Amino acid sequence: MSSSQTYCATGSTLDDLTLSAWRYDTTANQYVFNWQSPKKAGSCYSVNVGLTDSHVISALFQLK
Repeated sequence: MSSSQTYCATGSTLDDLTLSAWRYDTTANQYVFNWQSPKKAGSCYSVNVGLTDSHVISALFQLK
């Protein structure tokens, strides 16, 4: 997993950042990860997760 600060493009659709523990949720059949966010309100970040099949999943977050 990696994260980097990125440009907040005008009109971009960004996901809200939520914090939780790294675990597997058997009810939702998904993994949940705890990411300690920087204290820079309004900043945008790209979070990338590498999968075992070499695919990379990315999400954009804007800090509040």
